[in-house]
Amino acid sequence: MSLQKHVVSRQTVSLNGLMQSVADDLYSALERTGGKLEWGTLRTISADPALLLVALQNLVANSVKFSRPGVAPVVEVSATTADNAVEITVADNGIGIPAGQLENIFEVFRRLHARKSYEGNGLGLSNCRSIAEMQHGRITVTSRLSEGSRFVLSLPQPSLA
Repeated sequence: MSLQKHVVSRQTVSLNGLMQSVADDLYSALERTGGKLEWGTLRTISADPALLLVALQNLVANSVKFSRPGVAPVVEVSATTADNAVEITVADNGIGIPAGQLENIFEVFRRLHARKSYEGNGLGLSNCRSIAEMQHGRITVTSRLSEGSRFVLSLPQPSLA
């Protein structure tokens, strides 16, 4: 999907349905790593379903990819409402991100690790930031080395205003 040419189309979106698609798409990676993707009953929100699917796939795939050696990845997705927005949280038990790199990870082609250690081209998180901004939202991260990361995708919800 080319984000530059995508016209945002807000619709009613089932987060449960999107998470099932993410789980189906990442089934092989989860099986290979012994990982778990967990989510409870998630709400229906107003968002662009195609964009949100790409963002969730990137966030969950990164959580699986950046797992600690010898530790099966566990990724938990939840959603809450705050300040007329839905906050979708993707939390993991992975390798974590150094505090000094937290803002840099959203830059295009920014990689914190050598390609031989972790595959990828450094576009996933910059795409997530673009996806959030295209829908007038934002993405933030908190992290602790060797404990994991927590990404929060906040999207305004017109029906909550």
